[in-house]
Amino acid sequence: MSESLVQLKHSLKALKLASIAEVIEEQLMEAETNGFSYQQFLTKLLGYEIRKREEKQLAKRLKWADFPVHQSLDEFDIIGPARGG
Repeated sequence: MSESLVQLKHSLKALKLASIAEVIEEQLMEAETNGFSYQQFLTKLLGYEIRKREEKQLAKRLKWADFPVHQSLDEFDIIGPARGG
């Protein structure tokens, strides 16, 4: 790993962009291979960081809620059991 990449990772972590720091090397290679513009590259990186933060926040909230069973809305029975008349 080059010294400049090590410094870049250190800077990303110092700026609290840890998720980007974890994937920066592979993202740089992908950007070079696919000829991304600087704007495309930055947009992709920041989108990744935002998604990771949202995932962590959701996991934290679900843990705090301490639900006995985790269900998504797709799994929830909205209508309920059939009632006999």
